[in-house]
Amino acid sequence: LGALYWTLTHSTGWVEWSAFLFGFALINMGVGIGYHRYFTHRAFEAGPKMRLAIGIMAQMACQASVLKWAADHRLWCHKHRWSIAIFSSIILPALWALAFGGPEYIIGTILIGGFFRNFFFLNFVMGVNSIGHVFGSQRFKTKDGSRNNWFMAWMTFGDGWHNNHHQHPRAASSQVAWWEFDLN
Repeated sequence: LGALYWTLTHSTGWVEWSAFLFGFALINMGVGIGYHRYFTHRAFEAGPKMRLAIGIMAQMACQASVLKWAADHRLWCHKHRWSIAIFSSIILPALWALAFGGPEYIIGTILIGGFFRNFFFLNFVMGVNSIGHVFGSQRFKTKDGSRNNWFMAWMTFGDGWHNNHHQHPRAASSQVAWWEFDLN
């Protein structure tokens, strides 16, 4: 709500919105690649440094700790979940504002590039598990009703190919057809 108020009462520009887009891409890949494909399904192998990086990127989404996502007791990220959430939502956008705009951009960039970015992203990620079982196409006949939804796939860097994923949950990519964009 603060970000909405800010955008209606203040002029915003490339500093705030570039922080939004950069952070959106970072947490989108963290959740899609880290929480979902690696920690939950073990779709690929990763060394300790890569596990730490994708765990931190995922927790920057302020969605929950890695323990909530995968029951494999990933304590290296779980114990730092709140400091990572604060870094993602407040400190990183503030540093972005200072680096690319100046002190007068800090509040707007925190609101838009931090809080609004998280709100926007979380609604799409959670939408995959609701919209992705109601709207879209079914390439594979699964018992769970999962669907491929191109819009959700676009907004989540590939996780909206939900029917493909449910058919092949351990695959590193949810792309089956050449046109099914899966950046994750």
